[in-house]
Parts: sequence; structure tokens; C-alpha cells
Amino acid sequence: MIFSDPQFVIWIFIPFAVFCIVDRGIAMPFIFRFVFVVGLSLVYYWYGPGASPTLLTLYVVGNFLMLPAVASSANAKVVLAILNIAALFYVKATFPSGAPLGISFHAFQIVGLLVALVQDPKLPVPAYGYFLFLTFFPQLVAGPIVQWTRVHRFFEHWHDREVRPIRLDWVVLFLGIGLGKKVLVSDSLYAAVATFQRAETAFVGVDSLVFPFLYSIYLYFDFSAYSDIATGIALMIGMRMPINFYSPYKASNPVVFWRRWHRTLYKFLRNDMRFLYHWMRLPPHTPFVAFVFLFSGFWHGAAWGYMLWAIGHFLYFKFYPRALMRRLPLLLRIATNFIIVSLLWLPFALGGEGLLRWANGVSSFLGEIYSGTGQANSQILGRMEFLLTGLGVAIALLAPNGFEMMRSQRLWSVKRALAGTLIVLALYKMFTLAQPPLPFTYFQF
Repeated sequence: MIFSDPQFVIWIFIPFAVFCIVDRGIAMPFIFRFVFVVGLSLVYYWYGPGASPTLLTLYVVGNFLMLPAVASSANAKVVLAILNIAALFYVKATFPSGAPLGISFHAFQIVGLLVALVQDPKLPVPAYGYFLFLTFFPQLVAGPIVQWTRVHRFFEHWHDREVRPIRLDWVVLFLGIGLGKKVLVSDSLYAAVATFQRAETAFVGVDSLVFPFLYSIYLYFDFSAYSDIATGIALMIGMRMPINFYSPYKASNPVVFWRRWHRTLYKFLRNDMRFLYHWMRLPPHTPFVAFVFLFSGFWHGAAWGYMLWAIGHFLYFKFYPRALMRRLPLLLRIATNFIIVSLLWLPFALGGEGLLRWANGVSSFLGEIYSGTGQANSQILGRMEFLLTGLGVAIALLAPNGFEMMRSQRLWSVKRALAGTLIVLALYKMFTLAQPPLPFTYFQF
């Protein structure tokens, strides 16, 4: 069950919205509020693709029971954190149909909690906060990765009913942006992406030139949509999710790009994984950067495409010609970075063999254009795919993101109208289409 599934709207979102309204109106006992939110989260998880409730229970409860045993030893906490990472990769390798739903994000949040407890042994971890931290359904299966140091005070305030008033405008804004990205853009590009990924057709003509940017927009809109919707839902109880995407394609270089793309994973790798890495006295600087990219590649899957993607980004990150690029205008640097990042998504999207198919298609098309025999026509992509790709590029490079819009006090009547329109259009498409809802790209990691 995903956020763009009508079943989610009916059985999860509407009950949660009713709960939030009632909770604001009457002083419900905390135990009831806790049981309702955790119970609803587990129901949501249960009906997700690839859900493994038994494994989730063992993982979450098992780590909670281990916390007292490692409380007095920093080394024991580090060992438990490393064992969690090892268990994650073992489980991902053991399940041939894909990793159990949400397993990576459970592991990363637990590892972050253990690292925080090493750095501050007096950090409180009440049972209610721990279970809300790991099961709250907006971020349960695909992030954002929430750090305990950021949210434990919110859970304390929620326990004592001291949360800030809800800004309905913010809720509607993020829900509208997220549903618009997912249902109206990403899902509309899915058929073309899947056709090329399944090698059902060769890369020919202008399709080969457009595909890197089409996939770049498809992936960004799909993944960031989940985070936007999760942010909107969490705001309904006053919880502010960490920013997971901050206009990454506006970055002018790879360093800034990775600070803006999947920011919570970037911070987990930069802070928590570096802490464990240094604890093991491994070499710093360039070896650590290489370790981070290879870790990311292997986390996505033990396949050559992911490894090529990781190595390509490491080389781009490490050997980016900063002095040369600083001489160029900012807009040209942004455009160059966007093109390179889009090309680096290709092994991620197509794998090693697919990358060769794409390269062969591009070389053949350019050769035909050079010889005067080629034609700039499309065999797979239609007008809608070209329109959505162009629109997506314009939005990604020019439009403000949800957090920028939230912080600005200007034009709220326009923002409300835009968000409301996107919600209506997305719901219309969700409830009238006969095809099943398309999963998020990162829904089963």
C-alpha cells in the first residue's frame, strides 16, 4: 500500500486525519494516542509490497531489548551498530525477490540511535519514543531517515501535548506537491522508463538523447514525492520531518548535489558511518569517500550497474575541476552538473548491458546525423513524455521547492490554489484509473 493508492487514502489517511482532528479537540489519554498511531502504522506496513511483519518485529523489538545490555559500554554499542549493518546486507542478499519492506531505513535509524548514545550516553530513550521513532508510518518504509537527536524532544512534547499548532497550509502544500510529482509526472513517465529498462526495444533516434533526462526527472520526482507526502502527513501531528531533497538539480557541483539529494542518507553516511569508520581506525579522507560511494552502490544492490554508478560518482566527486568551473557563469555550471548527473544515472537505471545498448544507440544516431541520413524522430517516446520531461526539467531547475515555499510568507493564496488543484487532479487520476498504483522507486529497499 503506497501513498498514491486509493486504499491508502481510504483506510490509512482518512482515519489518521480524523484522529488528528479529534486529538486536537479533546484530551485523549496518551496510551490511546500511542496505540492508535503505532497500530495504524503497522496496518499500513502489513499491506505493503514485500512486507515482513515478523522480521520487522524481531528487528525493532530485538534492538530495543539489547539497549540496556550495551548501555554501559561504548564499544558494545558500536559492535551492535556494525552488526545491524551486517544484518541488513545479509537480509538484502537472502531475499531473492527484494529486500523486506523498509529494512534499510529501520537499520539506518537504529544505527544512528546507537551512535548518538555513544556520543551522549545520557540521551533519554523512553520506550514510547523508541517505537514511535521506528514505526511512524509516513517514514516507516522509505524514509526520510530520522535522527533520534532531532526528534526525541518532539515525542516528549507529543507525550505531554505540548506540540505546536498545525499549519493546515503547510500540510496541503506538501501533500499537493508530493501527489502532483508522483501521480501526474512520475507515474506518467513510468511506462517509457520500464520499456527501456526491460530491453524491449533498442535505443534509437532522439529517444537515446532524451532518455538520460527523462529518467533523471522520473527518479527525482518519484523519490522526492514520497518525502514530500511523508512531510505533509507528519505535519498533521505537528512533527517536522527533516528535509530529504532540497532542489538537488540546482546544484552547481557534485559536492552541493550530494548535500541536496537524499540529504538524510547523506548525513547518515557523513556523520554516523564516518563515526563508525573512524572508530575502526580506517584511513580517512579519500579512502572514506570511496568507502561511502561503494557502500551506497552495494546497498542499492550487488549488480555491476550500481557499482558503475557508485564509481562514476566517486570519480566525478573527487576529480571535479573546481578551479576551471569557477570561471564559468553559475547557470552554465548548474546546467553542466545536471547533464553529468543525468548521465551518471544511466548505469543505475539500465545496468551494465543496458548502458552499452544506450551508448550504441547514441553513437548510431549521431553518426546518422553527421552523415545526413538520420532523422530527429522518436519511436518510443510520445508528445506527453517529451512535454513532461521538459516540464520536469524546468521545475527542477527553476521552481522553488516545498520547503522554500513553506518558509516564504508571500503568495499563499496562489500556493493554496496550486496545491489544492494538484491534489484534486491526483485524486481524480488515482480513483479513475483501472491500473494498479505504481510503486515508489525506493519503496522496497
